[in-house]
Amino acid sequence: MATHRSHQVPVLVGKRFAVVDPATGEPFDEAPDQHPDELDAVVGRAHAAWHTWRADPGARTTALLGAADAVEVAGADLAPLLTREQGKPLAESYQEIARTAARLRYFAELTAPQSQPITDGRPVRGEVRWRPLGPVAAIIPWNFPLQLASAKFAPALAAGNTMVLKPSPFTPLATRLLGSVVAAALPDDVLTIVTGHEPLGARLASHPGIRHVTFTGSITTGQAVARGRRPHSPASPWNWAATTRRSCWRTWKWSGSRTGCSGRRSATAGRSAWPSNASTPRPGSTPTWSRPSPSARRPSSSEPA
Repeated sequence: MATHRSHQVPVLVGKRFAVVDPATGEPFDEAPDQHPDELDAVVGRAHAAWHTWRADPGARTTALLGAADAVEVAGADLAPLLTREQGKPLAESYQEIARTAARLRYFAELTAPQSQPITDGRPVRGEVRWRPLGPVAAIIPWNFPLQLASAKFAPALAAGNTMVLKPSPFTPLATRLLGSVVAAALPDDVLTIVTGHEPLGARLASHPGIRHVTFTGSITTGQAVARGRRPHSPASPWNWAATTRRSCWRTWKWSGSRTGCSGRRSATAGRSAWPSNASTPRPGSTPTWSRPSPSARRPSSSEPA
């Protein structure tokens, strides 16, 4: 698979929005505020790229290893930008970049899962076949933008899917640069980063050409994703009662002591991962019973969808 681009961030014309430095409260750069109508073309190109990308696991391994190398080389550009728009110490930004590269290398070795035959003497045969879904979407929050982005696209691309990823509007710049760095090692349109405010995320989650959506974010984001996927999702066999008990116990146990980490929640169409008698946090905040004042920090995850 040939590569086609350097890691220079593509310039998109049109409407843009300001990105604010959290240390000063002042805008320092801009990002494209893409229109939802652009997604038809973006998803169409991702679907076209998928036909070739899914066909060669060996080429996927080579491309993802090359992407990991490129991320490390670009660390000196990525880390200061991540610190500028997200606010974390520079050392933590470098750690996040190292984890991003490590995750790419890990999944690069899993492009072709190996199956081991199991026999029990019965005259029956069953097979497990791993098949990529097609174009998939990811929506990520602002707290670990590069690390969470790679947690979405590294396994998805290794499995043979293509991806359209939307970062939080609080931290679009480092994610766009990461996307350009990674995409330079990949065929065109295998990984696409889109940025903008709503309804961009809602349209991405509900787009009929998207075969699967993965997100990390707020309850509001999860509800919006579930609503968007309802026409495309079968009934879920998930044990929601057990999931709710475990989620609530874990949240109470940590009682806000892990506010630096992002929590994962499960959501499907028309259902909530929280019981009706649980205290419901305000939209955009972390669902815990002990949390810092909302005025002292940004919301804990991305804006709705």
